[in-house]
Amino acid sequence: CSSDLGFARTEGAQSDLLPSVSGEGRQGAIAKASAYLQDYATAFGARPGELKQSEVYAGKNGYSITFAQSYKGVPIFAGEIKAHVDQDGDLTSVNGFAAPDLSLDVTPGLSREQASAKALQIVSAKPAGYEDGGPRNFRAGLAVRDAKLVVYRTGSPRGITGESKLAWAVEVWNKKTIRESLILDAATGKALNRWSMMADALDRERSEEHTSE
Repeated sequence: CSSDLGFARTEGAQSDLLPSVSGEGRQGAIAKASAYLQDYATAFGARPGELKQSEVYAGKNGYSITFAQSYKGVPIFAGEIKAHVDQDGDLTSVNGFAAPDLSLDVTPGLSREQASAKALQIVSAKPAGYEDGGPRNFRAGLAVRDAKLVVYRTGSPRGITGESKLAWAVEVWNKKTIRESLILDAATGKALNRWSMMADALDRERSEEHTSE
């Protein structure tokens, strides 16, 4: 097998990353993927105890098992490893992102309410995607849809080395014109990242309308 940062796959005649463990059926696939990560989680940046099975998808080509990463009970933002077991029970690939070498305090300096208020203030002042203004009353009805405490790895969206920080992941929206996600430093309230989700929301709405026709 070969492995790169966050990716392992079979090559050539070899078809199984863990031939010593049976992977037949749903439970067999889960057990095989779990056994592999118990031994090799550190190659992806995670400690074995930081990964927990969160989802299993069964398809025509076998099973895809997702493991979510957390640290001291706090989820890692976008921290997921996926293992793929084919119909023959072979573990053919493992890939994903995990934040490495975690060591941080998970007690936030800002409360959920304070982080929510800060996110609402940021978006109200200058919504992402509307730097040149927008339609009349496009800011009306803004509210915080969700706020979760996470560990955020700076630099990960660009694939570069960064720092793990405790953060609030906050979603602000008004259902129609604005839907934005923000990552706020849980100690200072500084925005570590933010992006508009309106394009994704509009694409889903169009897909749903087309499906219902």
